[in-house]
Amino acid sequence: MTDNNLQNLCSEAVKSGRQYLFSFIENNTFYDQWYSSSEKPPVEHSSSPLLCFFSALALKTSGGIPESVKTKFLSLISSAKKGDSYGYDHKAPIDSDDTAFALRTLLALGESVSSELIANAFMPFTCGTSWFTFSVKDETNATPEFHCAYQGPSTVIGPHPEVHLNILALHQEANISVTRIPSIPQKDGLPVSYFYNSALYAAWIFSTLCKKMEFEFLSLRDAVLHQRLDNGSWPGKTDGFSAVQETSLALLTLDTFSKSDPDRLLSLKYILGEQKVNGSFQGGTLWRYPVPQAQGESYWYAVDSNSIVSTSLAMLALINAAVSNGREK
Repeated sequence: MTDNNLQNLCSEAVKSGRQYLFSFIENNTFYDQWYSSSEKPPVEHSSSPLLCFFSALALKTSGGIPESVKTKFLSLISSAKKGDSYGYDHKAPIDSDDTAFALRTLLALGESVSSELIANAFMPFTCGTSWFTFSVKDETNATPEFHCAYQGPSTVIGPHPEVHLNILALHQEANISVTRIPSIPQKDGLPVSYFYNSALYAAWIFSTLCKKMEFEFLSLRDAVLHQRLDNGSWPGKTDGFSAVQETSLALLTLDTFSKSDPDRLLSLKYILGEQKVNGSFQGGTLWRYPVPQAQGESYWYAVDSNSIVSTSLAMLALINAAVSNGREK
């Protein structure tokens, strides 16, 4: 495959992905699907700030966001707003993760997000130098340990590693200086997540933070490369992110490093080969939330049923790879 062929294939795949996202946004089917292992979820589906952020980022990076689509995103974000903070949707309580996604979406749409607005939005969650995921004040004002596995109702509250990283990413994008990333718990050399069953989601945010701080965490790069399979993909997670999502996140992470990835072409071929005729890419389970009041092991969870997040991530990986390939020629 020549450089021009690669760029053309990536470009066509991204165009097809854009049209796929537009079709869901314009037809009011822009949502994920909520399920439960026992407790009834608050809503059947949700057009959450999470979906808005990833699709807005993909559309902005791939050619821009039409005014009609921007208006739709702003309406969806507004419906999740409660005071200065945001929840997963109009029924869910406020949480710091979706507050970060909502404000990052506004920035992607070209809206003004001031440092004062950010401070007010995260006031309900602040604990020491981190943030709880849900609105619970820490009386000691100390920073608790990160929770990265369910160990009882208190661990549902947080703080959680990937949520902390998401909030730091918001600060960077709002031009608020981030000078330090805390020591995040790791598994197999990769930062772990609590809500998102993904080996690479937190790694991508972590590496992006490092890049903007002009620092390369080389052991992270080695850990990502170590997990690549012979076909160029990274394995999907059972009841978690799909192989396309994980492979896209892996490439996005690797592209934050200055040293090129000699096997990137094989991974790009894998992603391109997984695109469906309608332009989408297979999604998986987005997040899993233990219900603290329930008896036994009970979860709410959301599935990327319309492949909105997976398509957005694949588009970002293909765009980034094509740009990097052109720069290296």
